Amino acid sequence: MAPSRKKKIPRFIRQDYHKKRLKGKWLRPKGIHSKVRHSFAGHQALVSIGYSQGKNHIPINREGLAIISVTCLKDLERIDPSTGCAVISSTIGFLKKKEILQKAKERGIAIDNFDPEDYLRRREEEFKAKKEKAKKRREQHKKAQPEKKAEPALEKVISEEEKKEMEKKEKDKLLTQRNTA
Repeated sequence: MAPSRKKKIPRFIRQDYHKKRLKGKWLRPKGIHSKVRHSFAGHQALVSIGYSQGKNHIPINREGLAIISVTCLKDLERIDPSTGCAVISSTIGFLKKKEILQKAKERGIAIDNFDPEDYLRRREEEFKAKKEKAKKRREQHKKAQPEKKAEPALEKVISEEEKKEMEKKEKDKLLTQRNTA
């Protein structure tokens, strides 16, 4: 897995990027008269598959180690600690990331995108704080519940008496409506 030589790739920028309203990421030009879309000479380059690095291209970090993306424990087996380093994917959850970090530490593999000890310490603190917060919420919820249960019982007693009165009023309304019609 020797790292390949990087080809010169143009800086792909959006057509009319200099205009204030068009700042941001690259988008394919779609205009009917677009010189970039037609790839006319003298205009900026259009993104195409011909500019790819190739299948054998492996990026290299500042220390000269090959950067290899890791998404599971099997990916760590591909890495030789003397020639490569790992970059752990951001889409991985905490528990799987924790396993990968422990396995990498055992094998002596360098991790390029963050410091493992600092990351694990911070995440454990966040996890403890989250548990404490949830525990406090549960306690507050338990304290508030008995008060809520007592109130509906009183309302039911009152509501039965009021229901009879409401039924009488509705009957009176119906009778008055029939008389006027």
